Amino acid sequence: MADERFQKSQGRPKGTSKKKKGFKKTPRKVKQVDDSNLELSSLVPLREKSPIGLNVCFFNSVLQVLYSIDSFREFVNHLDTNDPAKLKVKELFLVMENSATTIETYKFISSIELPNYDPTLRQQFDAEECLMHIVNLIYPFNANNNVPENIFQISFLESILCQTCFKASERSLYDTVCHIEFPDRFKENSIELEISRRINNPNGEFLDELYECSTCPVRTKATKAKTLYNISDTLIIQLLIFGYDRLTNTSRKLAPNLRIETDIENVLIGKLHLQAIIYHHGNTANSGHYTAAVRYGEMWYSVDDERVVAIGNNVFRCTVNDHTVPYLLIYRKTTEIIPITPSSQDFFIEPNVNSSKDNIQTANITTQYVAENNTPEVKNQNSFFSNFDDNNELNPEVMIKRSLVLELERQSRKTMINPSESISTTPVKRKRKLTVSSNKSVMKKMRCDFDNIQLDSARKSARKRMQNF
Repeated sequence: MADERFQKSQGRPKGTSKKKKGFKKTPRKVKQVDDSNLELSSLVPLREKSPIGLNVCFFNSVLQVLYSIDSFREFVNHLDTNDPAKLKVKELFLVMENSATTIETYKFISSIELPNYDPTLRQQFDAEECLMHIVNLIYPFNANNNVPENIFQISFLESILCQTCFKASERSLYDTVCHIEFPDRFKENSIELEISRRINNPNGEFLDELYECSTCPVRTKATKAKTLYNISDTLIIQLLIFGYDRLTNTSRKLAPNLRIETDIENVLIGKLHLQAIIYHHGNTANSGHYTAAVRYGEMWYSVDDERVVAIGNNVFRCTVNDHTVPYLLIYRKTTEIIPITPSSQDFFIEPNVNSSKDNIQTANITTQYVAENNTPEVKNQNSFFSNFDDNNELNPEVMIKRSLVLELERQSRKTMINPSESISTTPVKRKRKLTVSSNKSVMKKMRCDFDNIQLDSARKSARKRMQNF
C-alpha cells in the first residue's frame, strides 16, 4: 500500500507562519439570550498594529469549542483562584459573555503560558495541545490522575492477563482525551464503531516484552486489555490524522474515510451528543488553518475566526482526499437512561418437538431487558417464528446455532450497568470473564436440543418410509 511508509503520530501542525495583510480575524461570540433562543452578536473586524497577522486560529477554535460547553463555562465563571493564567481564562470568558463585538483574542495568548509557543514568531500551533493545556490548567491532575470534578475525565480499566497461570492484574486509569487512529483509512470508518471497540475489548493484545507475573516464577507471555468504562460529562477525541514520511523526511496529513455520528448510544457509558468539531485545513502538519463547528441547542454554526455561519446540514464525514479534515471531536453525555432492547433479529427459539410434524412449533420470544433492574422481561408474541429450508422443512441446525449465539449475547448483556447508578468496574470484569467455560451448561443444553431434533427427524423419516413401503 502506498501509505505503508508513513508512520502514525499524534501530529503537531506548527512551524511555519501564516501571513495575512490588513486585519486579523478573531472569533465571533455566540451570545445566549435565554434557554430557548440563541442569536449571534454583531461582528467588527480587528485591525492589527502590524501588517502581518498573528496565527491564532487554533486558539480561536479552541475557545469557541470550550465556550459552547455550558458546564465548563459555568465552572470557569465561578473559579475562586489567584492563579494568573486561570484568571486570564476567566476574564476572557466574561468578555465573550458580555461583549457585543469581536474580541481581540491574541492579547490573551501570552497570558495562558502555552508551552513551546512564542507569539512573536507568528507560528501555527497544535490545537490539541492548546486544548489540553487549558483543560489541565482548569482541572490540574493529582498524583493518581483522578480529578472528580473534571468534566473531561474518562476512566479505563487496564487488565494484564498472564498466559501461564491466567491470573489477571487490573488497575483503573484516568485520562482527558481518547486517541483514535485508523490503520486502514480507505475503508468505511465510524466513530461509533471505534468507541464500541474501546468498550468491548476483553481480550487485548500480546505485550511486546515478557511479563513478570507475581505468581509465576519466570517471565512469561501476557495480554494487555484497556477498556473504556466511564465518561464523566464530556468526551474529547483526537483523531490521529498526521503521519511521517520517512523517505522524504516530512510530515503529511492522512485523511481517513470517516463517518461522524451526531448521536451515539451505549448501555455502559450512556448517550452521547456531538457538541463540537475542530477542523484542520491543509496538507502538512507544520502549516494550515483551524476552524470549528459548534452546537447551540439544535443549531450548528461554522466558526472561522470572526466569520460565523449557520450550518443547515449537520451530517459530518470526510474522505481520504479531503483538504479539510476533522481533528478534534467533543461529545457531551446526557442523563437519559438507555433501555437495552433487542435488534430485529434477536429471537430466542425454543423448539417444542412432538411425534408429528403438525405439532412442531417454535415460539417467537422477544427478550427485552429493563434498564432499571437489569432483569429480562420476556414477552410472547402472537405470531410464530419459523425457519424453513428449501424443502419447506424446519431447519433445526440453524435454529440451534442462532439460539446459542443469542443466549451468549444475553449473558454478556447482563454484565452491563445502569448509567444512572454509581460507577463500578465490576461489569467490565464480569464481561471479560465471560468465556466458553462459563457457558458450558448453555452449550450443553443447546447440543442436547439439537440431538433430540435430529433423532426425532430420523424417526419421522423412518415412519414415512414404512408407510410408503
